[in-house]
Amino acid sequence: VVAGALASGLAPTPKARVANAGTSSFSSSRHAQREMVGSNLTYLAQRVFGWPLYGKVFIIMCAMVPLVLVAAAAYKFVSEEEWGSAIAKTFFWLNDVPGADSTGEEHWRSTVVAQLIVFCGMFTFAILIGVVSDEIASKVDEVKTGNSKVYEKNHTVIVNWNDQLIPLLKQMAVAKDEGSGFQRPIVLLANKEKEWMDETIADELADVPPITIVTRQGEAYNAEDLDRVNAWSAERVVVLHPDIDEDEKHDKDALERVESNKATAVLNLRSEVNGLQSRAPDIIVQMPFRLAEEDNSVSLAVALTNKSDRKLGDLAYVNGTSELSKLKAFSIMQPGGIRLFEDLMLQTNDSSEFYTYSHKTLAGKSFKDAWRMFSNGTMVGLMGEDGKLILGPRDDDVVNSKGEVLVIADNLACIVRDIEKKKGIVPERSIPEKGSQHMVMNQCPIKLPHSKKIVMLGWNEESEQCIDDILAL
Repeated sequence: VVAGALASGLAPTPKARVANAGTSSFSSSRHAQREMVGSNLTYLAQRVFGWPLYGKVFIIMCAMVPLVLVAAAAYKFVSEEEWGSAIAKTFFWLNDVPGADSTGEEHWRSTVVAQLIVFCGMFTFAILIGVVSDEIASKVDEVKTGNSKVYEKNHTVIVNWNDQLIPLLKQMAVAKDEGSGFQRPIVLLANKEKEWMDETIADELADVPPITIVTRQGEAYNAEDLDRVNAWSAERVVVLHPDIDEDEKHDKDALERVESNKATAVLNLRSEVNGLQSRAPDIIVQMPFRLAEEDNSVSLAVALTNKSDRKLGDLAYVNGTSELSKLKAFSIMQPGGIRLFEDLMLQTNDSSEFYTYSHKTLAGKSFKDAWRMFSNGTMVGLMGEDGKLILGPRDDDVVNSKGEVLVIADNLACIVRDIEKKKGIVPERSIPEKGSQHMVMNQCPIKLPHSKKIVMLGWNEESEQCIDDILAL
């Protein structure tokens, strides 16, 4: 095997010489034969090394048989040992069997042969170790860069890749660190090279709390790829708007194709592939801009699957550009508003975030009473009995029987400290007066008291929507 692998490199190079026509023809024929033999041996070695591990080990063991016999014959010739003894000693020396001593020979000729046999044994053992090590390394690489199925349950699946993915993963890492979710692995499915995704995520998330992220290469609209990430057993699936080229952003056909692919992904996720899943996962779909009903392929997919008898998960839309446009407009018209949005949206150790929280002591309380129970956070919403979230509720709105509320706080520990540890008992000096928050809300001007002059610098596809939102305010 080794000779075949090295044949092309060890074949002698013919020296240039002057010869007559007959000698030249004979020399060329012999040279061609040597090249053919070398090429055949090289090809045979490549075939052998392409076999599975057990096949390569079997070939090495077979090659050991003639090697042992030839070495035993040489040792028998110089030592006059019997065949059985010569073969046994040779086998022990070649394989470095413990207890086999090659330095105890009495004659110098048998000592030289014994050392040569040990030297050959070093090479055969090195070849065996190299084959096994290479097989182990290739299996490790296959696991790291492979695209095998993920056998997780109740995990989070994210499909597609865009600029919002890394910030989303950072928010998930912060939420996991604070104990507010994402304790199961995050599985990412995108049409990118797996090795590139792993390196990018490792670099971008180096300074955030640890979180387990598994990547797989594939398309979100392909049912086989969705099955590879076990999407139907996930707790939630986030469908991101995939990255597209700059030219395609203004191509209506390209945009329709992207939306159709997202709709196909939603249709697959809300369809029953087999009878093992009792409930479809919750689905969050990112929409870069609001679409008319007739152009919204995802809504059509939802309407088709709503007729299913299967228990479906919740579905929510995140409208990126249009919602950001409203935040821009509000920040322009309300000086200081941008500070509020920065604190809520930038995930840092010192920033505040929205937290959904539930506790039995909050159940049945009116908003004006429940709000006063928080000294380290601000309650800004509650869940009604119909399951709908009410933001900026009235004083007499009542928290549902599960005690579900929405709170802005630095971290989840602040909320726990307010409710669970203090049992709702807050020092009087820290309690706002009843109804004071709603009173402040009522005093916020709906319309500006005077006209405002605004200079807009630059123009892009979001500018027109931003102007409309400014005029609406």
